[in-house]
Amino acid sequence: MSERVTPAVLHAILQAREERAAAIAMMAATYNATVVAFTLNVPGPQKNLPWTAPCLAWGRGAFVHAIQGGNARSVCRVEWQDITPAGPEYRCAVDLSAEVVKRTAIAVEESCRMGRLLDIDVYDAAGRPVTRGELGYAPRRCLLCSRPAHECARSRRHPAAEIAARIEEITAAHHVQHG
Repeated sequence: MSERVTPAVLHAILQAREERAAAIAMMAATYNATVVAFTLNVPGPQKNLPWTAPCLAWGRGAFVHAIQGGNARSVCRVEWQDITPAGPEYRCAVDLSAEVVKRTAIAVEESCRMGRLLDIDVYDAAGRPVTRGELGYAPRRCLLCSRPAHECARSRRHPAAEIAARIEEITAAHHVQHG
């Protein structure tokens, strides 16, 4: 399974990422609030697959439920979602501490195997990212081994077919358990 990245596809993905960064900065400045940006860990050039939109919707729902703490009133001041060349995205601005929001995001990411596919980034009201490390959390682990995920991704340690098979296994098991 060797997917080739054409210059046009790469340009579209990079452009979508640049637009996301600008939108996050704008949301933080406009609302003077913590900004949450959801994307997915999708290897390869094809970022919009049959499982991506349902996975992001599940993650958004799990996060909103966790952050509201059972409160029926939404804590999201403004929300945005779209399907981009970089994959499905969801962003919201919330009036809660960035540290509390990041801890909640990490809890959702670590709540089950499906959470491992989520990438929930949190930015404070100044637009500065809040990292796992600064809150005392270890780096995320690779889907296939126990190494830090960023090491395996950068070195392309695992074949794309193995990663795709693990993602298929995770999404299929989640579908069986949760319908």
